[in-house]
Amino acid sequence: MSDRNIDDLAALEPTRVSTPPADLPPPPAQPVKPVVSHQVDINYPDPTLLSIIIKDVAKWSGHSFVMDPAVNVKLQIFSAHRMPAKDAYALFLASLSVVNLRAVQIGAIVKIVPLVLVVAA
Repeated sequence: MSDRNIDDLAALEPTRVSTPPADLPPPPAQPVKPVVSHQVDINYPDPTLLSIIIKDVAKWSGHSFVMDPAVNVKLQIFSAHRMPAKDAYALFLASLSVVNLRAVQIGAIVKIVPLVLVVAA
């Protein structure tokens, strides 16, 4: 019989892979949260349809939008540089008010609706 080192014996043992029992359910999916800390570009120097701008805003903000096609106006938004998504979203909301529109959040949906001004009699 030859002399063996204890380290040699450990190397000869089969590798054990830990697998979860088949009767356990998979872990729950984590909800997707909008990423709002990254830098984005929100620069539309040429008149651009609101629907195109909203499509871009939805991508980087994580919001879902709905709007009546009747409010699909053209906007111009000027930004000299990329900015945090939070600031870009504020700029987007401000640009809506210029064309008498506003964003109303209802649950997970943002509706683009006409701005209703109340005039005192």
